[in-house]
Amino acid sequence: MMLDIDIGEGRWVTFGTPLIARQFDAVELNAALHRILLRREAKHPEMRTGQLNRSNVGGWRSEPDILDWPEPEWATLRRMIEECALQMMKLAGGDRPIDVRKDCNLVAWANINRRGNYNVSHSHPGSHWSGVYYVNIGQPDPDRPLNGIIEFQDPRPAAAALPIPGFDFGYKQTFVPAAGMMLLFPAWHLHMVHPFFGEAERISIAFNLRLRKGEPAQ
Repeated sequence: MMLDIDIGEGRWVTFGTPLIARQFDAVELNAALHRILLRREAKHPEMRTGQLNRSNVGGWRSEPDILDWPEPEWATLRRMIEECALQMMKLAGGDRPIDVRKDCNLVAWANINRRGNYNVSHSHPGSHWSGVYYVNIGQPDPDRPLNGIIEFQDPRPAAAALPIPGFDFGYKQTFVPAAGMMLLFPAWHLHMVHPFFGEAERISIAFNLRLRKGEPAQ
């Protein structure tokens, strides 16, 4: 059904895609998560084989159960994710109450990338919201453009079909990772991670959030 709405004169931006970026002051937390994940990687080197990899090209990826690991730091990270998710849901649903723990399923996994590792363009089917938290960004080579950055692609497939002078339709939005940064976005939003070149390791936590009943409890 189409509705005729009198909007008067003005300029409008339609079909916007919400994305939240938060910067947490979490130096001690990140140091602890770094140690925990390197120990887990050393204990389970088979996770580098690619058997569980999906978008990953190289690197190490944990099982999607890290929020259930026994170390107390994971409970802290869970609260940070829930805080960011609550902010997003308030943006989407106004003042409707939501208990992220009760109304949502939340899973997360760790990615450890080293020189040459990256993630191909992908989305997260079966979830409502997805996100990433950066534990450590390594020591990126400053002479490499796009080094290890995350890139979001315009979700409108036809937007770049014919360039229009003065309008940057079909553009790509990039974020330079920083330790303590968290991004939250719709799970269908296509994104990728450019190859990392540098020393040490680039460690991130990816997560998916699914509303159990499709919308917050009333």
